[in-house]
Amino acid sequence: MRRLASSLALAIVTTIGVGSGWADSDDIVDEAPVETRARMTLPEMQLYIQAFLPINLTTDVAFKPVSIAPDIWFGLMKDLTVGLTHSRHAADGFFGGPSAGLCFQGDMDGCPDPLNATALQARYHIPDDKVPIPLAAEGGLVFSSFDPFAISLKLGAVGRWEKDKLTALFGLNFFLGLSSRTADDGMGNEITTNGETINLPITVMYAVMPKLSVGGQTGVVLPLQNTGDTYAIPFSLGGRYLVTPKIHADLIFALPVLISGGPISGFDGRVLTLGGGYIF
Repeated sequence: MRRLASSLALAIVTTIGVGSGWADSDDIVDEAPVETRARMTLPEMQLYIQAFLPINLTTDVAFKPVSIAPDIWFGLMKDLTVGLTHSRHAADGFFGGPSAGLCFQGDMDGCPDPLNATALQARYHIPDDKVPIPLAAEGGLVFSSFDPFAISLKLGAVGRWEKDKLTALFGLNFFLGLSSRTADDGMGNEITTNGETINLPITVMYAVMPKLSVGGQTGVVLPLQNTGDTYAIPFSLGGRYLVTPKIHADLIFALPVLISGGPISGFDGRVLTLGGGYIF
């Protein structure tokens, strides 16, 4: 059961679970081939659905907005997993996107569009004999906004290192803006709104008991335009509880800009995220 909880904990950063780490008993997991249970992709024909409820807790705009971000992943082939996602976590690897997904509170309450951050993504398992740790290449198209229409090409990779009860997960992805790259700031100046960005999320998880894992996440968001003014270092603390071998519940508190080059930093921005998932 401890191995099962540890495998499920991977989804707190990587979104999709680990092969037969979703199995119904310890015996099945322990007897599964290493190459099956150590993947960053789903087994063929397996479906995984999860949803996040990010709640903005920033001073003066608390609960503005509250949104819901569903992610659907499917093992299309042995080494290929595809997804239709809406959470910020699925897009760039970080928690703390208060207006991601479906949001109906309106522009005045932080929801300029009812649908935000939709992405079409894919992950490909890197053969085990090519790399020393479980690794998958990932990429896709991320629609950060539909009005104006802003789309980016995403390319990157996700990986995992594990020892006993400790699991470290990492990602590296690059966003290339394909449309609506610039906008007027209202004072006649043109600013980059959808340019190039490098994201590096890093998470450490610890299995404190068979059904519960806790962890922390940090990393860097690095826009390649006006980097000194626009970079951000997020920080999150969270946990995952295994309700059943196929159902999990999540709770994450995020500071999306703990350190940044802009005017907002520290505890100025706060997001509490409730989540859950089901593996079919």
